[in-house]
Amino acid sequence: MVKKCICGTCIVIEDSKALLLWHKKLNVWLPPGGHTKDNETPQETAVRETLEETGFHVRIINAESVELITDSNTKEMPKPIAIMYEGVRYEIGAHEHFDMVYLAELDGNESSSVADHEKTELRWFREEEISSLDTFNNVKEVLQRAFTLAKAGN
Repeated sequence: MVKKCICGTCIVIEDSKALLLWHKKLNVWLPPGGHTKDNETPQETAVRETLEETGFHVRIINAESVELITDSNTKEMPKPIAIMYEGVRYEIGAHEHFDMVYLAELDGNESSSVADHEKTELRWFREEEISSLDTFNNVKEVLQRAFTLAKAGN
């Protein structure tokens, strides 16, 4: 049986640039993200993984401003800009990601140190650089969507 994993990812847009990291196992540029932990929402995962992998504190931006009627037991959560199904093949075996991808911005100018096991190359990319990135086509498409939403002020 193939393992199924819920994931959270942040596309951080700041000053018209997207923050990406070099994924050591896949050898491509990706936005920060990873698997949810027990009792963690995908949004919490996306923010935690971004801090762990980049050292930056971020805030999720709601991709839509639709307000739902809520009661004391219900709360609208930030909407992902994409929900991706990804078949992932690592040396340890294949598994499936159900990845909630969120638009985010820096939350303050401070950054924290990154743990040694998380250290990787980080870089800010302009929108016009996305088409030539060493990454998957679906990542390029979601990055383009993020830039469009960021320009629209969402």
